[in-house]
This record gives sequence, C-alpha cells and structure tokens, in this order.
Amino acid sequence: MERLSKSRKLKRSEKNKMIEDKLLYYLAGFFDGEGSISLFPRNPLKGSGYFLRVNVTNTNREVLDILKEHFGGRIIIILKPGIIRKDCYRWTIESDKAGKFLITIRDKIRIKKERLEVAIKYLETVEKIPSGKIIPKEVQRKRKLLYSLMKQLNKKGKEVKSNVQDIRRVLRKM
Repeated sequence: MERLSKSRKLKRSEKNKMIEDKLLYYLAGFFDGEGSISLFPRNPLKGSGYFLRVNVTNTNREVLDILKEHFGGRIIIILKPGIIRKDCYRWTIESDKAGKFLITIRDKIRIKKERLEVAIKYLETVEKIPSGKIIPKEVQRKRKLLYSLMKQLNKKGKEVKSNVQDIRRVLRKM
C-alpha cells in the first residue's frame, strides 16, 4: 500500500512538472511575441548607470497576471480613450527580477534571443560590482557598449536585420 502511495505522489509531481514546463514554454513564447527588453540610463549625465526593464503589453490581462504571480513585477493599465482602440495592460519587471525571468526563459525564445543575451551580459557587469563601489572604467565602457547594442536591436526599420549579425559577433567576443 505504501509503495502505491509513493508511486501516485511521484506521478503527480511528474505531472505538475510537465504542466509547469508547458506553462513556462507558453509564457516564454508569449513574451517572445508581445514583450520587450530594454536598458535605460539611470543618470544620463554620468553615463555609467543603467537599469534593465522587461515589459509585456497586451489587451488581455490574464497572461500578465500569471507572469506577475510567477516572476513578480507590476501591472499597469494603459487607457486608450475612444472607440477605436482597446485599453491594454503592461506587466513590468526590472533589474534582478528581470534578469531571473530572462535566465529562466533563455533557452525557450527565438525572436528576442540577441536582446536577451545583451541583457544577461549587462547583468554580469552588475554582479561584479558591490553596491556603493566605484565602477571601473572598463566596466563602464562595457555597459555603454551593451546599452548601444540594445538600442540598435530595439531600433525599428529594415536595416536592423543586417545589424544583428554584427551584434552576435560582438557578443561572442565579450
């Protein structure tokens, strides 16, 4: 009887893991299509401080609530006055929490792969510097380069596709 009970528990935990895996792939795909990854300057005058932000915007709040439940962050409503457009919602997560989310979905996305890799490279520069310490010039240069790469990747237009190959080469060298 005890063996049967353990077997059922194991099957339930395997089933829960399978459901979690499917949910994670779904959330990653949803993010890949509807989300964005950005680096913003903290203090543009100093030039070395940046912060990472991840957003997902949609007119259906349900998936955003699931993202918030699993990864934290906040949801805001973006009102679209008038009859033509629906109101929409934006899930936002920043800094360390954004990094944990991106690392979790890292091998499950395709479209935003380069943006994700730039964000992770940026977070690696943050981990190396204890809070309150002076940021070495080399780290400042690397952050500025990563910020520039992210801006190029987030740029709209046809020329962006040709830049992706160059950005991949730069990321491999880092």
